[in-house]
Amino acid sequence: MTHSELLAAGIIPMLAARDASTALQFYTSVFGAQVIDRIDSPNGTLLHANIRIGDALFMIADECPPHNVSPDTLGGTPVLLHIVVASVDDVMKHGIDTGGQLVRVAENQPTGYRAAKLRDPAGHIWYVASPIRTS
Repeated sequence: MTHSELLAAGIIPMLAARDASTALQFYTSVFGAQVIDRIDSPNGTLLHANIRIGDALFMIADECPPHNVSPDTLGGTPVLLHIVVASVDDVMKHGIDTGGQLVRVAENQPTGYRAAKLRDPAGHIWYVASPIRTS
C-alpha cells in the first residue's frame, strides 16, 4: 500500500486477533476481503496485513501486548464493524458455516436495512446489513 493510499483512506481500523491468519481467511471467504500485503514472522505469526473490503481499508495482526490486544484477551470488544452487503441472509449463513457465531438474527430495521450481528473467529463483532428492497 502506498503512502498516498494511506493518506487518502483517512481512518484505517487496526484489528488484533489471537489467530489473525484464521481471521484473515474468514474475512476473505465471508466478506470478499482482498489482501493487499502481508508480513509474517519467521515463527508464523501474522505481524501485519493490509486488507480491502470494497473501498474500505483495514489492518490486522496477531496480538502483541501491550501494543495491541485481541477481543479474546479483553473479554469482548466495544467496537462494532458495520458492513453493507447484497444479502445479509446469505452472508450470515456463510459466516456461521465458516466459523462465525450468531450474535443477533437478521431482522428488518426502521433504518431501512435488514441487519444482523456476527462474531468472527477473532471475536470482532460485525453488523451485517442489506438495504430493504421496497419495489
